[in-house]
Amino acid sequence: MTKLKLTQAWVHRVTSDITDDIVAAGKDKSTLPSDAEVSAITNNAASTNAVREMVRRKWFSPVANDDRLAARGRALQQFLFSGGPSRPQFLAAAFFRRSRQQSELMNEMATFAWLCRVTDKATAEKKTLFSAAKFNQRAITHLVRLSKDNFGPREAIQYLEKHGIRIVIENSLPGMRVDGASFVVPSFGPVIGLTLRYDRLDNFWFTLLHELAHIVLHLRDDSDDVFVDSIEDGDREESEVEAEANAFAKDSFVPRDAWLRSDAFRYATEPAILALAEKFEIHPAVIAGRLRFEKKRYQEFSQLLGTNKVRSVLLTE
Repeated sequence: MTKLKLTQAWVHRVTSDITDDIVAAGKDKSTLPSDAEVSAITNNAASTNAVREMVRRKWFSPVANDDRLAARGRALQQFLFSGGPSRPQFLAAAFFRRSRQQSELMNEMATFAWLCRVTDKATAEKKTLFSAAKFNQRAITHLVRLSKDNFGPREAIQYLEKHGIRIVIENSLPGMRVDGASFVVPSFGPVIGLTLRYDRLDNFWFTLLHELAHIVLHLRDDSDDVFVDSIEDGDREESEVEAEANAFAKDSFVPRDAWLRSDAFRYATEPAILALAEKFEIHPAVIAGRLRFEKKRYQEFSQLLGTNKVRSVLLTE
């Protein structure tokens, strides 16, 4: 998982040879874009596939006039910056920096727009107040055991929302590489956004528990941090909070000591995977996906991953 951690302070980009770019907190506000620069950026973005997709989904509607691109750019700017206090407006500065390549800027703007949309959908409905104290190990154990059910993803979302964590499913936009995000909306509570980029049970359950980890471990009621995560095949150097979220997600299903002693880990066979899943009352897809990642055997166990078994449950009545 890769993390974008953004705060109300201005941000700067840290780059190394071995890691993805990491957005880190900083205090220098001298490079904040002007209104004219923001207008130029949104106007340039008006012709991108991402913005055309936002219009198609009716996130906003440009006012019809002779210049369609200009109208689309103005509508985009209003959508991004006029959403009211519930919107994560503190993200804006991070996504509209000057020292960025145009293609990267457009991709990050798509992510920013997606977060705005997730926030709008989350706050459109009332929900139960979240209590971290009530979300204990017993609750987490119940949650992961829902994975073994055919309608587990739907039941999991209902369970989390009953505990005050709003879950929003919104397809990603062109240019995005995002699986999930987690943040707290002021005076509302914690929100998890999911793209379902990979329609597989292993991806769904790990992403859900990873984002839940950020809420339980790293986000407070007054937090202005936002975690935007992408699961990709391969290892990346992890920050401490991302390592904690990954460990939380893995251990919630199978504790590390039991995992390392298991035949599934030692021999990586299908019978061993099924036996471990039965022992911990979870779906075999979770174990198969973990083995594929940890052992870099991405071509194996495809039949166990629960492909095409998430959207069919969550996006149909």
